[in-house]
Amino acid sequence: MNSNTRKKAKLIKTIVDEHYQANSHKGCLSDIYRRIVVKKYPMSLSTFYRLMKIAILEDGFVGNGGDRVYINDDNDECRGIL
Repeated sequence: MNSNTRKKAKLIKTIVDEHYQANSHKGCLSDIYRRIVVKKYPMSLSTFYRLMKIAILEDGFVGNGGDRVYINDDNDECRGIL
């Protein structure tokens, strides 16, 4: 995998870490994507989930509430645990 892809995945994950809120529609992954990420780094929702999956596989992800979040490509609903 390209090192630039890994860097971008880490940048995206940093943004999500700052804004993620468990059990809140305003802090769910798809909302963070729409409100913040896509404005800073234009990309599709599927690319966003792919980059999050890369970041999670590299060093895991724990939201502000301590809930572990798992990415499912088939589902972009707002939930604490996807």
